[in-house]
Amino acid sequence: MAESEKDRCREYPFITLPASVCSRKERSMSGSEYKPKHAKETVLDNAETKTGKKRRITETRSGRYHIENSSAEEDSVPEDNHEETSLDTDPSCPKESEEPQEEKAEPEHSEPIDQEKPGEQEKTDSPERRIKLRKILAATAALVLVFSLAASVLSGKQKKDDPDGGPANQVQVSSNPMPSDLKRRWTENKEINSDYVGQIVFDSGLVDLAIVHAGDVYQNDGTLYEFYTLEGERVIDPEGYSGNDVYIWSDWRTHQFDGYGKDGAVFFDYRNTLNDQNLIIYGHHIARDFDPEGNSEFTPLDVFLKKEGYEENKTLRLILNNEIREYEVVRIFTIDATNYDEIQILRTEFDKDLSGEDDPEFFGRYLEFINSRQKYDTGIEIGADERFLTLITCIQHQPQYRQIIVCKEVERTAFD
Repeated sequence: MAESEKDRCREYPFITLPASVCSRKERSMSGSEYKPKHAKETVLDNAETKTGKKRRITETRSGRYHIENSSAEEDSVPEDNHEETSLDTDPSCPKESEEPQEEKAEPEHSEPIDQEKPGEQEKTDSPERRIKLRKILAATAALVLVFSLAASVLSGKQKKDDPDGGPANQVQVSSNPMPSDLKRRWTENKEINSDYVGQIVFDSGLVDLAIVHAGDVYQNDGTLYEFYTLEGERVIDPEGYSGNDVYIWSDWRTHQFDGYGKDGAVFFDYRNTLNDQNLIIYGHHIARDFDPEGNSEFTPLDVFLKKEGYEENKTLRLILNNEIREYEVVRIFTIDATNYDEIQILRTEFDKDLSGEDDPEFFGRYLEFINSRQKYDTGIEIGADERFLTLITCIQHQPQYRQIIVCKEVERTAFD
């Protein structure tokens, strides 16, 4: 292998743990038919008229009434007596322009059922009654408006006191939305690659990179990921590989080989979930011989090897989906990647070993080890019940060793 490749730390397996070291677990970073109404053949009455004839009154589908004479002399009744008509135009009722007929003076028992009593229609259509009806309608409308306003006020108070209150289909404005620019970037990157988890951002601007995660060499649909060896050959037989190998030499946007470009992606350990005590993120370091500006992947993190670079760059954030976690760098040291005891720091839970067995005393040993190996004292204490973020990268021209940056979570903000 060419010497230049050795200088770039490519000739040695990356810092990630091989599948044989850990238990193989698939992990994920992240739930009556309507019929028309026919005419009713209901007989409303069979009343005798003043002429001794019986009439049949039936309701039609239009809601109007049809009046029929039931005597044998039916054919002699004028044709307009058979028209559909509303009650207020029934031929048996006097029109306003007609003079009252003499039959109205006959005994009350001979009056037709569909004929109004004298003066009743005038009472119904009188100006005084119309004014009264208008007042009633106006009062009703006013009451409806008052109740509607009261309901709106109560609903607004309920939403203020209880964001989860109100009808299930009611649209509520988020009281704590994620900043729009951060949410937009997260959404856009997630559309590019469903394995995108979030962004690692140093407040100083030292690093601002996308983070992906593959829990296994197989995707959720059971198909094998497209990933590559150091030499750029696509892996066909995944035996001996883990999810960490998916992005170590691949571009996270295209899944294409990227060993000689930006050197793969920045990614979470394949065993991680976001609920773990210790989140582990890997990223390549490119020797300054090839990257004088030191802008590629985790190359900028080498500023922490000297204390002068600490104070300005000690705070960072993980920007996730509707959540931001803030961290502070607490320890910087190096390990030998070939030493089994030293790679024990790569635990996702400090009370369990790399195979998942309980090891409640480990954190004391871990703290003793990293304190003895730290490059300088940051003055920050850490405890066994805290949450951590561990960043791992190569060291220039020392392919056997890895730079470790341990960060302590100091705040977590969740958004609606």
